[in-house]
Amino acid sequence: MFESLEGDSHLITEHNRPEGLMRQEAQMGLAEDFQEFITPKPQPCMLGQWMGSLSPADLDAAETVLSSGLAAPKAVLLFRKYGFAGEATVVRKHRRGECNCVSRG
Repeated sequence: MFESLEGDSHLITEHNRPEGLMRQEAQMGLAEDFQEFITPKPQPCMLGQWMGSLSPADLDAAETVLSSGLAAPKAVLLFRKYGFAGEATVVRKHRRGECNCVSRG
């Protein structure tokens, strides 16, 4: 019976899951669980997402390009060779810190 539920994790509850699958972390109250559920999680902008997919060496190179002062349209032309699909506006907003990248400190 539990084997059929394991593929459908949304059907498994604390009351019907096998002992080996019981949650180990402390239980939250309904209010805290609901608040966590509805609180938006910040996502990186299109440029931040792309940069997150790069190797460490390519990430360093992309950061160097961004800080070099190279015009945004030229940076986009370069980045597109490596899979970036955004426009110059995305690069400009990222540079100015006007995006909602979670990588920003």
